Amino acid sequence: MDDSEDHLLWDTELLKQELARASPGRESGLMRLLAARVAMNGAFQFFGLLDAHGTSWESNHTSIRGAGVERREVHGVPFWDCRWWQGSPETQERLKDAVRRAARGEFVRYDVEVLGGNEGEKIITLDFNLNPVKDRQGKVVFMIAEGRDVTEQRRLEREVARHRDELATLDRLKTEFVANVSHEFRTPLTLILGRVEDALSSPAKSLGGDGLAAVHRNTLRLLRLVNTLLDFSRIEAGRLQTSFAPTDLARFTAELASSFRSLIEGAGLSLVVDCPPLPEPVYVDTAQWEKVVMNLLSNAFKFTFDGEIAVSLRAHPGHVELTVRDTGTGIPAEELPRIFERFHRVHGARSRSIEGTGIGLSLVQELVKAQGGSLRASSAVGQGSTFTVTIPRGRAHLAPERVAAAAEQAPSAASARLHVIEASQWSSRGREREADGGLDARAAAPEQRSGQDGEGRILVADDNADMREYLLHLLAPRWSVEVAADGRAALEAALARPPDLVVSDVMMPGLDGVALLRELRADPRTSMVPVVLVSARAGEDAVVEGLDTGADDYLVKPFSPRELLARVRTQIEMARMRRRAAEAAERERAQELPRFLDAASVVLAESLDYSTTLARVAQLAVPVLADFCLVDALDDEEDGNFRRVGVAYSDPSHAAVAEEAKRFAPKLDGNPEHPPTRVLIEQKSVIVEQFTDEQMRAIAQNDDHLRVIRAIGGRSFMCVPLARRGRLFGTLTFILVRPGRSYSRADLAAAEELGRRCALAVDNARLYRDAQSAIALRDEFLSIASHELKTPLTPLALQIQTLMRRAPELCHDRERLPWLMDRLGLVRRQGERLKRLVDNLLDISRISAGRLALELEPVRLSEIVRQVVSRFQEGGEIAESGSRVTVSAGDDAAGSWDRVRLEQVVDNLVSNALKYGQGNPIEIDVASMGSMVVLTIADHGIGIASEHLGRIFGRFERAVSARHYGGLGMGLYISRQVVEALDGSIEVSSVLGAGSTFKVTLPLAGPRASGSRGLPDFESA
Repeated sequence: MDDSEDHLLWDTELLKQELARASPGRESGLMRLLAARVAMNGAFQFFGLLDAHGTSWESNHTSIRGAGVERREVHGVPFWDCRWWQGSPETQERLKDAVRRAARGEFVRYDVEVLGGNEGEKIITLDFNLNPVKDRQGKVVFMIAEGRDVTEQRRLEREVARHRDELATLDRLKTEFVANVSHEFRTPLTLILGRVEDALSSPAKSLGGDGLAAVHRNTLRLLRLVNTLLDFSRIEAGRLQTSFAPTDLARFTAELASSFRSLIEGAGLSLVVDCPPLPEPVYVDTAQWEKVVMNLLSNAFKFTFDGEIAVSLRAHPGHVELTVRDTGTGIPAEELPRIFERFHRVHGARSRSIEGTGIGLSLVQELVKAQGGSLRASSAVGQGSTFTVTIPRGRAHLAPERVAAAAEQAPSAASARLHVIEASQWSSRGREREADGGLDARAAAPEQRSGQDGEGRILVADDNADMREYLLHLLAPRWSVEVAADGRAALEAALARPPDLVVSDVMMPGLDGVALLRELRADPRTSMVPVVLVSARAGEDAVVEGLDTGADDYLVKPFSPRELLARVRTQIEMARMRRRAAEAAERERAQELPRFLDAASVVLAESLDYSTTLARVAQLAVPVLADFCLVDALDDEEDGNFRRVGVAYSDPSHAAVAEEAKRFAPKLDGNPEHPPTRVLIEQKSVIVEQFTDEQMRAIAQNDDHLRVIRAIGGRSFMCVPLARRGRLFGTLTFILVRPGRSYSRADLAAAEELGRRCALAVDNARLYRDAQSAIALRDEFLSIASHELKTPLTPLALQIQTLMRRAPELCHDRERLPWLMDRLGLVRRQGERLKRLVDNLLDISRISAGRLALELEPVRLSEIVRQVVSRFQEGGEIAESGSRVTVSAGDDAAGSWDRVRLEQVVDNLVSNALKYGQGNPIEIDVASMGSMVVLTIADHGIGIASEHLGRIFGRFERAVSARHYGGLGMGLYISRQVVEALDGSIEVSSVLGAGSTFKVTLPLAGPRASGSRGLPDFESA
């Protein structure tokens, strides 16, 4: 039984005794204390008590037992050094940070792994928190450390999240599959119907040439897609019909691979076919084997841009092995285990086309399994991939009814052609290889076809060669058309020469249509260019979703030529009108914004009442920058909460909703993903060009707030922080209500400039207010403290003088009388020293308040020096210091000075020399120099470091350690104030370890020449 359990049992016994003696309503303090300790020690959770520095002083039984330690090992030591936190340095550092935050009054909570199970040998997960405990003055004095073991709960949560993610992934894959299949059907249908409609509308009503070839290609493509889906459906239902016949697999495979040769070599790649004769025929279903080989070759061509594609077939004991190797983009290691999953596609992989359903490799695997074989893959990113098919030799693994007699086998020309024709659409017919990427120049680089250039320029982006040709065929007679094979090439072309309109497919490799739209909108050069997205996704939801991405129009495949032309014409005309209106508005705003900012600066400079000033600035911002302007200030006098200090609006009908909006200032503890809260946390501006209802709901603090936001009816908004020197003072929020306008980067720049000016004004106002408060508090303290200290000094000095005078008659032991007089003299000197210190404090207070006046009279500086030195001699300070003081003073002329204040200056300088002279000689010299008198006091003591010379005359400044030398750093400051008030100067020169020399220069005429009769105040000093 450890001491923790002894502690618990002992407290329990004491509590039983106290309860036996207690009566209702008359519980003793001891009983309540014991009850709290028993409750804490008996709790299942971990409890502990820390002081404000993080030292552990109390831990309950559960935590002691969990760590496998004794109480004395975790009490009186830093909490992070206790056994619980020894799992890792990162855990300890995070705890130290949590303690620092809690010491500032913050409630801290987080999950952490600690040593807390199986007597400190097992790692558990705690829901841990630190709750600060404050005294009546609001100062954090303790922290309650609490931890709840959530190891099993977190494990279950992770398990549930994993299952949820798996279901979500499956649902996403199915959705993508449906979208891909729709795209695969609708693209060829668009090309077929479009060409047929062209033919029907022509006088001859006939189809020929390129149009007929395109229809044929896309019909074959549809056929292959249908066959693939049927095969997959049969496999899923277990109804795949197979027939295995002995086949010359080497010759058959070589012929299949050779059907791709012209396409591969035309794309600038090499095709290597290595299929030597096998020792015996291999039993395969030739139709299914053809699909396996053609799918693997299509896949290799799709992802290979440089190098070669190699096909090899080898016989091994018991099996044959087909290998299809490429030097393509490769597959990431984390994706490799999933590439044979149905519907799975490697997102972000560079490819010739994004076309495909995601079932090709899954189908190949199932077809290989149907032949009794296996399929595996290996890959390295940037180096290529290798797919290996293993097929058993012989017929023992086959059902007898599935075995057919040998027959002459040749690849199906139609079937092979389906794969080759589809793959050919990923490269152009010219097959001129582009130097940098392996893609065909016509497919990758933009191509321009001149039409009526005066009508406008159109950029077309589509990864399907037939679709690019078709769109070019429709648009080129009316406009100048440029085509690109993917989103990245289209973006580069648009930025190089912004078009009048962009027509883009949604599904493209690399940068898809939506990403292209986002990039175009983000760049000022193309932000106003209209974009028409073309997609295979049909239905109202798909159209709305497409328009929500920011597209100007959304066209669903298949579309008619007339519909496309009408929409393109409308968008180009509308774009021109918008551009002209925007240019006019921009010219007007460019002239108005500088005037607005200048007016705001004038308003900000008029007053230090920043709340009122910011509200006036908000009125100026309407309607130049906004229809609604909200100003929120961080009021540090109200527990750090934000206060809405201004709401301005342009429409008088919004007066009521503006009044309601004053109730909803932003909060620092809001959702960090929401724009206003992100501004507060990150102190960075946010612009929302299209303010949606979903964003309104996310920002709203409650239903009432949501009602107000909707009533304002904002369409676009900006929020900029008022921040300076790393401090946040508030935010400015600008809202546009009028339709047809949204905020731009230029608007945000103007808002940020306004925010910068407002932040500067608020910062200056707060600095001034803080300085005034600090000065007032300091002066009040100095005045009160000085008077309180001086009150007992006068009677104390009188009593000491009385004792010294009556000592001979009161002390009958004549031998001890000298000792008594010496001690009384020491008390008297220390009392005088204390009096000088209090006088200095009073002088500081008077100087700060500007109430210390000079009483001028004829005074000889040499006389004052002799009097001060004599007083130090009589008081014993000189003898006590061990220094020899030499005074060199002639008959200097009398100056018009304040005797008391000048004596104070000399007293401070001589006292300094004695204190820091280390018993070395001190030389004091007074010399007349024309209309000036110079006092020089030199010691040979410790000296002053050069880096301290510039500040020793400051308030409360010291050049030495307070631990070894007394004083508050007031003497030199007061001396400088007095000397400068007398129109004189004081300076110091020093060498560390060799002593210091102070030089005071005073005009004989005194301060009357400048009209000064008083000391400078605290601030001017």
